[in-house]
Amino acid sequence: ASAHRAIANALGYTGPFDGSRREYLTAQKLLGNLVAAHPADQALRDALADIDVSLGSLAEAQKDYPAMLQHFTAWHDHVKKRYGTGDLMYSYSAFRMGVALVKTGRPAEAVPYLKDAIQLAESRVTAEPGHHGAANHLAWCLRVMAEAHEALGDAAQAAAFRRREAEAGALFQQPSGEVSDKEKMFANLLARAAPHDAWWTFCQRLQSEAESESDPAIRRAFYETWIARAAKEAATRPAGDFVSTVGAFCHNRLSVQRLETDWAAAAQHASRALELRQAIAQTHPGDPTLERNVISSAGHLVRASLKAELAAPALTAFSHYAEAARDLSPATLVERDQGIAFATEAAGLLEYATTRWPAEASAFTPTGTALATALLDRLPEDRKTPDTAALRARLVRGVQ
Repeated sequence: ASAHRAIANALGYTGPFDGSRREYLTAQKLLGNLVAAHPADQALRDALADIDVSLGSLAEAQKDYPAMLQHFTAWHDHVKKRYGTGDLMYSYSAFRMGVALVKTGRPAEAVPYLKDAIQLAESRVTAEPGHHGAANHLAWCLRVMAEAHEALGDAAQAAAFRRREAEAGALFQQPSGEVSDKEKMFANLLARAAPHDAWWTFCQRLQSEAESESDPAIRRAFYETWIARAAKEAATRPAGDFVSTVGAFCHNRLSVQRLETDWAAAAQHASRALELRQAIAQTHPGDPTLERNVISSAGHLVRASLKAELAAPALTAFSHYAEAARDLSPATLVERDQGIAFATEAAGLLEYATTRWPAEASAFTPTGTALATALLDRLPEDRKTPDTAALRARLVRGVQ
């Protein structure tokens, strides 16, 4: 299904459009069969719904606006059921409904959808000043709303939305590296007790600015500055507050940066990131994103420790990895086959360790068994295949 969709995407750019549509429909059929066989798999349902977005966009390019509306309606209904009407994803689906309804000559029906899309987009822009993606989305929502009012003959309303579109466009054009923008965004997140995804977006903003700097020492200083800022704010807040996301993220980036030059420093940063993320996950149990962050930091710690000259640090790091694996909820293990992905990663890391320290190989055996139990044995039976069994054997047998 992924391969057919990739071909469809390419043909959507290069042509022919009919070939693109055939490939999308093939992917849709395959995904439909998978959903029928695994009705509880939300990732498959999401992938199937995404095909409607692609088919709708293709229909728009072909000026087949009734088909465009049909596909965007299907995706909108999926998003509404999946995320509700208060999520930013709903803003995107409502926007596409507005576009399709305007192009099919039904502007009055488009207005309520566009109103919802604008309201959610404005909330995101207010919460995250300087977020270019949110500002660009808002500008497009306002543009289509203006077009809807123009089609309705309401010139005054249309002009008002055009002005607001220009304002949002100006936000989109602002440089993303302005210190004042970062500070304002940071303060805003603190003031409103922002959710984790908002803090994660802020971290991506920091990374974008840091990685644009070619001097490693300057990048290091940048991340260390934000570690200190986050630690200062976290000291005044309850343990596990989402502001610690910033410190954990920056420690992770420093761990990656130091991996080839100073394994001890890399391990120290990874260990601190793991500690911070564990506190956040424990405060908000059952969140798949937070659980994945924990095991990700544990993986950073393992990689850093494998650069050492002694097996002991690696053994300790693997014990943290196994602990993080045990804490993954069943839902997280199944989502996008995360359990299998982490087990594959762990098997490779264990094999590297036992090759490097063959005399210590038996010491790693309990870790391999624990990882197999945590990541693979807890999978539902319908997710276990001969490949899964082979991977389990690799985890257990590969370290003996």
